[in-house]
Amino acid sequence: MGRNATLLDMLALLDDITPYLPAVAALPPIQRNFFERDFQSKTFQQTKEQVRYRLNAIFENPTLQRLFTAEQTKLDLFSELNRGSVILIDTAKDYLKGASPHFGRILIALVLQAVLERASQPEDERTPAFLVIDEAAEYFDQNIDDLLTQVRKYKLGCVFAHQYLDQCSSGLRASLAANTAIKMASGVSMADARALAPDLRTSADFILAQPKLRFATYIRGVTSEAVSIPVDAGRLDRQEMMSEEAYAAFLRDNRARVTHTPPAALPPPASVPTAAIRPSQDTIDTTPAKKW
Repeated sequence: MGRNATLLDMLALLDDITPYLPAVAALPPIQRNFFERDFQSKTFQQTKEQVRYRLNAIFENPTLQRLFTAEQTKLDLFSELNRGSVILIDTAKDYLKGASPHFGRILIALVLQAVLERASQPEDERTPAFLVIDEAAEYFDQNIDDLLTQVRKYKLGCVFAHQYLDQCSSGLRASLAANTAIKMASGVSMADARALAPDLRTSADFILAQPKLRFATYIRGVTSEAVSIPVDAGRLDRQEMMSEEAYAAFLRDNRARVTHTPPAALPPPASVPTAAIRPSQDTIDTTPAKKW
């Protein structure tokens, strides 16, 4: 193709593979065989429609459209994780509306991809990292299960905060119970307290009795049963804040570091007058032709 592909190419590929046949021919044999034999079959039609629906949901938002149709990305999550960077991702539900979960899931998938790249690193070179997901139910899918089961050996710890158990599928709930070493619960319903009590090695009454800003907490290998742990609310708000000028400079430098600037549009050829490219309506002969 002579350029980097974008999600727009993926959307176009779902409709017509013909323009992409030269790229298909350059693929390894197994992948090439799939596109040449199976991709156009009716078996994958429903899957392609689902993918098209999700892509269109992303493209409905102009900000996400610009983000995911850029031909280059300057954000290298693998390098940032190894540097020990702090990355804050605002999925901005009030702004992105229905596209917010899609945005979050894509970023989680990119984090998972970056972490799995650590397989080629010696263990002592894997910088410990933590992925904290608030309102995690918005992003519960296969990637969450992969995070739970695969990333611990690559030194990524995960913290998921959500409201109630019915936000999880039965399979994901089992994975959360088996693959999380620390479990905390407070302010839950009677039904959830009863369901959580065995995993926290405590009673439903103990969970329900937790006052505001205290959590029933079980730590595998540390506590024999759940204990009550307080949360220091507002701790970050009491920390020293940078000035408005320093914050503005930080944002400016960060944008310069990770923002992709698309190339400027090429001017029309010098040999062709600009006016000749698109004549005005006044110069177009609209009289009926005499020859038919």
